[in-house]
Amino acid sequence: MSLSFSTTKIEKSVEIDGDQYVLREASGKTAVDYQNLALNGVTFGADGKPTRMVGQASVQILLVGQCLYAILPSGDVAKNPVGEKWVEATLPAKVLKALFKEAKEISALGEEQTEESIQAEITKLQDQLIKMEEENEGEPSNDSEVGSD
Repeated sequence: MSLSFSTTKIEKSVEIDGDQYVLREASGKTAVDYQNLALNGVTFGADGKPTRMVGQASVQILLVGQCLYAILPSGDVAKNPVGEKWVEATLPAKVLKALFKEAKEISALGEEQTEESIQAEITKLQDQLIKMEEENEGEPSNDSEVGSD
């Protein structure tokens, strides 16, 4: 079976205070930046579990700032997105939240990042790591039979 993709990004029309914009699916770089920022603010305790999350609201500003493009008077879409500074200075929280939700959906960036969802993901990854470490210990221990499953 072969894989077939399109590089055409999903776009949604947006109107803000009578001005026209396009909310465009995140690029690969924007998606990575978003995910890195979402995980960068997590602080871990000695037990390896998350103890604090800082700056999680910044992920909304980043994603919307990199996915929202102005429509120029000529009718063309601006070459560059509006950017994070514009989003911070211009958009009320309720508009930011709505655009963030839509940008995540059209960009297939998964569920909303919350402390609980990140903790669940970390726990899942820690369990996978433990399982991999156990499988790759090398020599079988004295109490296990070679070749048994």
